[in-house]
Amino acid sequence: MEDPPIVLLLQTVISHIATSAYRGETDRCKHESCLADSVCNALTMQPDAQARTVNEAIIRYQQAAVPSSNHFLKRRANELYGGFVKSMFDKAHDLRPKIDTHNGSPAFELLCTGIRLTAEAIQIADMKLTYIESDHIHNVPIMLLPGKARSIAYYLQQERDLYLCRLRESQNAAAVENAMHLFKKLWWELGRDLATDD
Repeated sequence: MEDPPIVLLLQTVISHIATSAYRGETDRCKHESCLADSVCNALTMQPDAQARTVNEAIIRYQQAAVPSSNHFLKRRANELYGGFVKSMFDKAHDLRPKIDTHNGSPAFELLCTGIRLTAEAIQIADMKLTYIESDHIHNVPIMLLPGKARSIAYYLQQERDLYLCRLRESQNAAAVENAMHLFKKLWWELGRDLATDD
């Protein structure tokens, strides 16, 4: 079954944040971080409301680019993100895989926390930390779907360790401590859920 457009959209937006951070493009990161937050919040809604909410968020994203005459952002909003919204409207009444956003879902909590940490790094204009935080969660949206045990296993075996390694290499002791405090329980719960699914 095809993954829901909203999940693919969120994965794409987070990847764009990482790319923009790698290039040191703080303004782009700010706009895309706001969009990621709105799309993440929409995950908990019904399909019709999701499509409307995400469409409004993309319009805000596009309008934010107008004052800076950022034609790249406007084109991205129209061509790429607009296509996701059209697909969301087209598929709003289809049977869709259940997205695991219930209260206490470790993957959803991980995603929301990662988006918040990314936004905090952007606020202090730390593009290195923004890159680390956003790259850490760019595949997490897929983990919200049923039957994604392999994605969760890959995350726990590869991406989590890469994230911690990058944080340590950045010599940002506070970020390492914060990550361990915020994610340790969620990582344990993901591992437990994975073992239960086997």
